[in-house]
Amino acid sequence: MDVSVQYLWLGNNKINSIDATSFSGQSSLKILDLSFNEIPSINEDFFSNFPMLTSLYIIDNNLTTFNPITNNSFGILNELGLRGNPFVCCTMKEFVDWTKTVSWEFFDGSCTDFNESTPILSFNTSTCIVPVDGRWSAWNNSTCSVTCGVGIVSSSRTCDSPLPSQGGKQCTGEANITTSCNLVDCPIDGGWSAWTNSTCSLTCGVGIVSSSRTCDSPLPSAGGKQCIGEANITTSCNLVDCPRPCRRSRKR
Repeated sequence: MDVSVQYLWLGNNKINSIDATSFSGQSSLKILDLSFNEIPSINEDFFSNFPMLTSLYIIDNNLTTFNPITNNSFGILNELGLRGNPFVCCTMKEFVDWTKTVSWEFFDGSCTDFNESTPILSFNTSTCIVPVDGRWSAWNNSTCSVTCGVGIVSSSRTCDSPLPSQGGKQCTGEANITTSCNLVDCPIDGGWSAWTNSTCSLTCGVGIVSSSRTCDSPLPSAGGKQCIGEANITTSCNLVDCPRPCRRSRKR
């Protein structure tokens, strides 16, 4: 496109998007007409392409907000046509306030506030109610439900930092949760195993049986007590009496 173009009419072309690089380099452009298209939004930086722009028309598009003044893009603009867009007044407060500082040769546009259409130049932005979304407080944690072993910590928070107001959103997420906790392991006292017995030391007569057990059912841990009692004992055993030797009788 010729960079020396001063007048550009693009109305009724079904344009549905405009970005910051559209028509870049058109520093000589004075009049831009984008009316009767389907443009839903315009990047603020788009207008910095046109330092010489005096007349802008974006009539009958789909714009709901308009804030193209971040970089003082409209230094010499004196004609602005915005009629027929579904503007929401309080989403463009900065722009509405700015329009009242310009000596317009032509301005046409209105916005909606509480379902009522109001000329942009007449709208009082001080009436805007700004929604405040709720935010969670810090978590408030209980102590662990047990002093040893696995227990539960209950945590709670409140949607009051700040509270939602003016139609702002409630907090999302859980207000109460529980998590496991384990401060220290609980002491476990040792317990004896079953006795293990040896065989009798003799096959007949009175002998000895040795019995043993271990302190591992369970093993003591985390400061638990050792088993009490003997680990080894002996008891007598007598499977059968031993046979007695025979005595021979004397002959007379």
